[in-house]
This record gives sequence, structure tokens and C-alpha cells, in this order.
Amino acid sequence: MKRLLITIVLLSSIQYAFADVTLEFKELKNNSHLTYNIKQQHLRFVQSGQKRINLFDADKQLFVSFDPATSKRSIINQAVLDKRVLQLNQQRLSKLAKVEKQMADKLKTMTPSEKEIGESLVNLIKYPDIYGEHTQLKLKKTARSKEIERIQCDVYQLYRKDVLLKDVCLAAAKSLKINSREYKTLRSLYAFDYSMQFRLMLAMGKTRFSLINYDEENVEGVVIESIDYHGADISQHLILDKVSHSRLADGVFTLPPS
Repeated sequence: MKRLLITIVLLSSIQYAFADVTLEFKELKNNSHLTYNIKQQHLRFVQSGQKRINLFDADKQLFVSFDPATSKRSIINQAVLDKRVLQLNQQRLSKLAKVEKQMADKLKTMTPSEKEIGESLVNLIKYPDIYGEHTQLKLKKTARSKEIERIQCDVYQLYRKDVLLKDVCLAAAKSLKINSREYKTLRSLYAFDYSMQFRLMLAMGKTRFSLINYDEENVEGVVIESIDYHGADISQHLILDKVSHSRLADGVFTLPPS
């Protein structure tokens, strides 16, 4: 009898260890839905009202977005990202050369305060990684927690100086019954998305963004609610609606022939 119970426990734990995951979110501002399917190192996400399907391979660090109706696709990996960042940096530096030339002609008639503003503008274009507004971002853990779909999560807030930009609520993977492999896949997407957007924005010289680097902040968990603020108003509100663990077919993560 004891051996039988041990066998049942082992079988159930094996089944859980390889459980696929589907996370369904609803966007309260525009009544749309976002669905994540996770299976081993593969992740698929789609948004209602949009034709494109998005696939992420955590092992290959490969992101593919495609239209199933036309088979048109865009591919992002490290090589593609490096090439695009190089192009944008070149465009930014070309703009910098024009700004510096204009500044040289105006310096003679500028007041000290005008010179300071002009130099700040040049520095922002030339060194966005050092002087950009993203350097003013601060993620703070609050003392608050929430329960969403009977899942407990901790609230973090993102500020730029004293201005609240975002609330995020993170839940432990085990509370969502997500095993370590699927959790790493989802967290890998978080890191990939952050790196991609961060590098592209800086290459363009745009630094007024509200991205969170969860790895650098050493914040674990799965985001089950995200609220973006524009002043006193909510501009986006994404919240977990459903979690399921039905087995997903491999074909869900396969690209159609091009």
C-alpha cells in the first residue's frame, strides 16, 4: 500500500513537472485580451483584435511575429538587433553633428542659462545612456499585496523622480503552478523584451520610457497585473483573468511555411 501511494505521488509530480501553461489577461481600458501559451522553452502570445501571432524561443533567443493569413513575418534575434541598433546609432550621431554645428553658431549670443540648456540637449543626444531620463527611474516595493483570481501578489511601483508611472503586481511561480522550466521561459521573454526595447530606444536617443529590468532589480515572480499611469489617469490596465494547464500541441509553436 505504501509503495502504491509513493508511485501515485511520483506520477502526479512528474505530470506537474511537465505541465504546459496558459495565462489569459484582460486589458480593462479597451476590453481586449492577451493570451500567453508556454511549453518548455517556447512561448506564444496573441492579442485579440490583432492578426499577428508572436512566438518566442527562449533557448535560441529568437522572437518571430507573423501574420497567418499572409505568412509575412518579422524576426528578431541578437544579430538582427545588433544591426538595427547600429543603424539607429548612426542616424542619431548624424543628427548630433547637425545640432553641434547649429550650436557652434549660436554660442556667441547665448546667455549662460541658454548655453546650459543647449549643452544638456547635446549631451542627451550624444550620451543617452548616461544623461537620459531613464536614469531617474526607481522601482519600489510597497507593503501592499493583492489577491487576483485567488492568487496572491506583491505590489511594486515605478517612479520617475516623484511621478508614479506604473504599478505591477508579481506572484510567485508556484502559486500559479508554473514549474521552473516554464517560469524561466517567461522570465526570459521579460529580459529579451526589456533588452530589445531599451537598446532600440537609446539608439534613437529616446529615454522617456517606463521599462522595468526585473533581473537587474532582483525582483522574482510573474506579473499578473500591470497598471500604467498618465498623470492622474490610467492609460493601460492589464490583469490576469485565467490560468490553465491543459496540454498544448507542439504545432501551436510552429511557424507556417513561408
